[in-house]
This record gives sequence, C-alpha cells and structure tokens, in this order.
Amino acid sequence: MLTLRLIHAGVTNSSVYISDVHDGKDQNGRVMNRKPPQYVPVGGYVDMLYTEQVQYSYQSGAINSFIDLGYLTHRFIAGDLDLLNEVYDEGVLIASHGLDISYTDGALRVVGKTEEEGTDILIQAGESTGAGEIGGRIDITCGDGVFAGGSVEIRGGSSDTTGGGVYIYGGRGTAAEAGEILLVSGDSPNGGDGGDISLVGGAVWLAGSKGGSVFLEGGVGLDANCIGGDVNLVGGRVRDGLGDGDGGSVNIESGVGVGAGKTSGDINLIPADGEGGASAGEVNLHNTVKLADYTQNGILSVGGGIGTIISNPYGRQTFNIPAGNNDLTIVVVGAFIGASSMVQVTIQAPAAIEITRSPHVTEINAGADFRVSLKANNGGGGAVNGVLHWLIIG
Repeated sequence: MLTLRLIHAGVTNSSVYISDVHDGKDQNGRVMNRKPPQYVPVGGYVDMLYTEQVQYSYQSGAINSFIDLGYLTHRFIAGDLDLLNEVYDEGVLIASHGLDISYTDGALRVVGKTEEEGTDILIQAGESTGAGEIGGRIDITCGDGVFAGGSVEIRGGSSDTTGGGVYIYGGRGTAAEAGEILLVSGDSPNGGDGGDISLVGGAVWLAGSKGGSVFLEGGVGLDANCIGGDVNLVGGRVRDGLGDGDGGSVNIESGVGVGAGKTSGDINLIPADGEGGASAGEVNLHNTVKLADYTQNGILSVGGGIGTIISNPYGRQTFNIPAGNNDLTIVVVGAFIGASSMVQVTIQAPAAIEITRSPHVTEINAGADFRVSLKANNGGGGAVNGVLHWLIIG
C-alpha cells in the first residue's frame, strides 16, 4: 500500500490545511471509514493513503501548492518501506535521495529524485537459505493488448561525457552450471512473421569517430584442460514432421564504404594460431551435393598455413561416364586460375562406378582453364553422370 507522508516544514506557526481531500472517498468513489487527515500539525506530519484524490492534490492541487511554497515537505512510503533517505550534518539537511512516484498520462512512474547525485533504484529478490531451495526470482511482464502488447525498454542514462551502459549477467554456479542468458523473440501462431533479434552497435555523429562494434565471444577457460566456449550461428530450421519448408540462411555482410579512396568492410576468417604445441585452427567450408541416385558430402578445407582462396575459388562440374573402362579428361573453363595455382579435385560418382586412376590436374592455362584426367570403370552399364569438385588454392 502506497502512502504519502506530508511533513510540516516550520515556515508557518499554524497547521497547514489541505482543502481538497476532505470528503473521505477512495478512488472508486466509495466513502471510506476513515477520512484522510485535513491538517498537517506544526512540528509533525500526517500519512495519507495515496488514493486518486490525494494523487490529484499532490500533482496539481493543494498539496502541490504547499510543497511549492515550502510549507510542506513530503516522502512516499510503501508499506513499511520509507522511499526517502535524508542525510544531515549537524542538523542541516545536506542531501536527500528518494523516489518520486506518480500516475501521469496513464502510466505509473517511479523515478529516482534528481539531486547532485542521482538516486539509485535497486531491485533484488530474496536469497534462499534452505537446502534444495532456490533464490527468489524477478519477473517483469508487460501487459497484453488487443492491438499490440506492451514492450520492455531498458536504457542506459545519457551524459555530456560517457553514457551509461546496460549490463546483463547470468548467475554464477559454484558447484554446477552457471546461469544462462536466453533471448527469445516472440512467435506468431496465426500467420505473422516471428520477431527479429537485432544487435546493433551505436551510431556516431562526427567525422573520425567509429561506430560501436558488435562482439560475440565464447566463454574463456580459466584452468588447465578447459575448453573455450563456441560461437554458433545457425539459420532457423523447419521442424521434422511438420511439412516442407526452406531453412533459414546465414548471411554475413560487411559494411558499405562511400567515397574515392575508401573501402567497404572486409570479411575476415582468421583461425587462431596454437600455443604450447597446439595446432592452428582451420577454416572449413562444407557443402552438401544431392543427385537423383546418391547423396554425398563434399568438404572444402583451407588451413591457416596452406594459402588463401582467390575469387571464384571452387565449383562443381558434371561429366559423363560412358560404359566400359575409359580414360576421361574434364576441362574446367571460367575459373580464376594462375600459372602457379594449386588445384584440389575430388570425384563423386554412383556406387557402381570404380575410379581406376585417381583424378589429377594435367594442364593449367592461366586465366582460361585447367584439365583433369582420370580413369573410370562403368562395367557393362549405360552411361551415367559423375561430378567433379574443384578448389583453387593460392
């Protein structure tokens, strides 16, 4: 229950009469058993239940006027909680911290008092001491709406120098798993799109300043034989058994640069070097190729020390495998290839095909094409298709 305490400030030697809370009705218009006090005595105070009438008087009526004139001071009390803290030095008030609680424009506002040092607002659930019990939780739920539900907004404070941050931490697990942080956007069961999740670095306004970066970093291992946390980017899937549908893509796009001599942002995949004898990380690109009569995974792998992949670095080309045991030559046209390039090739073929001589590059025509030779035994069957996968390194 919220109570408004009105305190006589001692400016006058008579009681202060509050003229607009005299009828003793509550916010529903019902007559109360006890009318609110009408007078604030000299050297004392009165407590008023914060009803609609008292709220009106506090915001724009008699109470408001007497506070502005300095005849009254006030504080809010919620149950046994005093919402004002005053600091005195030898009887002189030097600072006060508290909450300004009001109902304005359809919203209940709880605002820390504006003083030389802003009032902190701390909300903390209770701790548990019983075996097997859990600590109290804090549940913040916005109101439902016919047109739109209420939103949750958490903002750091603005400043002429450094803005306030927003920090969210999962709880420490001393003997078991630490608390996770889970961000789940809203679902739409009746035909609408699911809610997006956006992480956006802060904008800048002056030349030479850099916009805020976005960091996703796995957890650090702080002891021997720990494993650092992964960072996973996974497109949305279509749940099995619910019918056909396309999976979500994973898009990584750099920022656009504007102006002569400027550049757009790079996309860098940088595997970490190993320390203490550990091997370096690799950049692995996996793709899945599906044909009518078989499915097989192709793997494109580039280690940190092998080299870099240039433009148009990899591809696939279908080729014909006739009946019998044949020498085959496959010509790949249109790849960006140099005279010193290395080419990695792999073959996919139906299970009945035997590769009797492994594929290898026999000719490289820089800037034009390269040729791959192999031998494949198709037995006595009819002609079938195989697939050449190629990767240019360096």
